[in-house]
Amino acid sequence: PPMSSTVRAFMGGLVRKAVLSLVVVLCAVRDTTHAESLGSGPVIKSDEEVLKAVKEAITADPNGYLEGWSSDDVCEWTGVVCGQLTPKKQTVTKIDWSSQRLEGSLPDSFHKLVHLQALYLQENSFGGKLPDFSNWAGLKGIYVFDNYFTGVLPASVGSLKRLQALNVRNNQLSGEFPKDLEKLTSIKELDLGFNDQLKGTLPADIEKLSNLEFLRLNGCQLHGTVPSMSKLSNLKAIRLNRNYLAGTLPAFEKTMTSLQELDIGSNQIQGELPAVGELPMLKSLDLRSNKFKGTIPSEYGKLPKVEWLKLSSNQLTGTIPTELGQMPNLQALYLDGNRLSGSVPAEMANTARLKDMSVENNSKMCGDKVKIKKGKVRSKGTRVGKACATSPTGADEF
Repeated sequence: PPMSSTVRAFMGGLVRKAVLSLVVVLCAVRDTTHAESLGSGPVIKSDEEVLKAVKEAITADPNGYLEGWSSDDVCEWTGVVCGQLTPKKQTVTKIDWSSQRLEGSLPDSFHKLVHLQALYLQENSFGGKLPDFSNWAGLKGIYVFDNYFTGVLPASVGSLKRLQALNVRNNQLSGEFPKDLEKLTSIKELDLGFNDQLKGTLPADIEKLSNLEFLRLNGCQLHGTVPSMSKLSNLKAIRLNRNYLAGTLPAFEKTMTSLQELDIGSNQIQGELPAVGELPMLKSLDLRSNKFKGTIPSEYGKLPKVEWLKLSSNQLTGTIPTELGQMPNLQALYLDGNRLSGSVPAEMANTARLKDMSVENNSKMCGDKVKIKKGKVRSKGTRVGKACATSPTGADEF
């Protein structure tokens, strides 16, 4: 039935209010964007010259990104944000040209963007050397991962007191690991991974980086030992895998209450498996492909959130602790390529989420096969499925 005039008036009022609210919101967003991106007045001459030099240095633009760089005002270029420097002048504060498949290099003058606070160049094909960082006192974020930058990581990076993120992952950097990284006391993310010509040792004073949350140095040529990090209570991820680290590991104490990922696989670490205390947030523990000896600590079974436990390709002996069958969130357990003995604990059948377990190539393992609820136990290269032989005294013989 048709609406009454009262209902029509009521609905019309609601629509008018909704439209008015939307206009107010859009205007607020537009004004905010305008204030951030355009400001007032022309950009300082040195910033303009740098950005025009960048444009000249771009050699390939398959996405047509440079079409957004046609304005005479570089503050209107796509991916460029300017801020107010003086009442009549602007300066470049942020560059975000990420994921545009751009090819080229950064001009030598790039370091003259002295008021830059954030640089996002990731997932392009930039090459050449990284710019000198010494002029960028206010810089908070450097994201240049997944490019082809070469040369050394500038030593001046250690002078960036406000830097919170340094991600140069997956480039072609070489030379020595910077000595002054422990001076980056504001850093939260440090990722130099997969620069396979980057050499050196981990800073002994790494615990000075009290704000550090993500440490990713995997796939380099780091050597030496792993320093203590137990004071880094904000640390969420440690990736040191695929290096040449040696010696023994420090304990990872329960003070590291935020740690979710610990990956030190594919190194040359010796000694016994490290104590991990009570790490309440740990989800992934990867210590495979090292030279660990001794037994698997039963305390590993008390890690409540661990989903991935990888201890394969070491020299571990003894039996599998029954406590590993009490891990409520365990999804994958890799113990292959060790010197373990005895049988697969029957308790493993009770792990509700376990999908994959490997004990392959532990030639002394034997005993009944165990079925897990969501996957299988791989046991090639063992005697699992055959009775464990016993000596006349009743002791197991292997």
